[in-house]
Amino acid sequence: MVDDSRTICIGRYLFDLPSNARVSFGTAWIAGVDIRTVGAPEAAENRFAAREQELRREVGQAGAPTLVSVEPIEHDQLRGIVFGYGKKSIHWYENGQKVTAGGMTMEAILHSREAEYVLRGELDEKYLHHVSDISRRLTPRVAGEVPAGPGFCIDRGLVGEPSLPDERESVTLFFGFPQQPGLEGKFATTMPAQAPEPLLSRMGRKEGIASAGRARITTLREGEKTVNGIAGEEVLESYAERDGTRTHLFSWEATVDRAPGNAPTLSLELEFNGEGTASSLSEQDALLLWDAILESIQPRPGAYQSR
Repeated sequence: MVDDSRTICIGRYLFDLPSNARVSFGTAWIAGVDIRTVGAPEAAENRFAAREQELRREVGQAGAPTLVSVEPIEHDQLRGIVFGYGKKSIHWYENGQKVTAGGMTMEAILHSREAEYVLRGELDEKYLHHVSDISRRLTPRVAGEVPAGPGFCIDRGLVGEPSLPDERESVTLFFGFPQQPGLEGKFATTMPAQAPEPLLSRMGRKEGIASAGRARITTLREGEKTVNGIAGEEVLESYAERDGTRTHLFSWEATVDRAPGNAPTLSLELEFNGEGTASSLSEQDALLLWDAILESIQPRPGAYQSR
């Protein structure tokens, strides 16, 4: 399963998967904005117009249209429209003084030869520019392409630099294998507002607790695991199912500087559920596949702009 591989760019990192693996990106998130890559880019003009007409027909509680702004976007190989709608204000009191804050939904539909992108965020008025800013930084990327310049890889796209102040970013990639229907995995890169509890600490609290129907849990490996200079922690477990097959659940997480926003938290998971199947992935094959994927994780050269 690991003789023939391909390199995938996710976030600001690279890792390898067998060439026959199925892959799909989850929704990316940058500075409060969700980014989805959707389908084929045909008939973009019709979709731009249809979405604008749909928003123009929507009215708020006072009977006024909810659509506030329409901004065209065009650069390099990408064009589209940014809509602002659903404006609202929130009021509260601090020390006897009334405080007012506003915001609205910002949404972009962007079209390129490779794909179509939808960006959306419900943003405070101070951050309404985030959708337009990210739209102008977004460039198309052919599936499988590893970019040379700085930026954050999403599905068929690259969000380039310069980043917004205190920008946080996250994206998850899911993968599976046609020849092993029960074998699935995911790789995620996130920058959470609060540092998560380390993997070994979380697993230690669960030690000795088995779910119903599982006769035995075997720990294959557990401990610190550094991958290409990235410090991390690893837990590899195997569960015996009632029908004699085994479920393998492997996890690795980076242990970066725990200061929020300082560096991304990376996590890799691989699970093979052999329950109910005629045969299960052998422990040796599962470990070989895991090690090949895990040890390929590395920072993408040039992913960060020189400061």
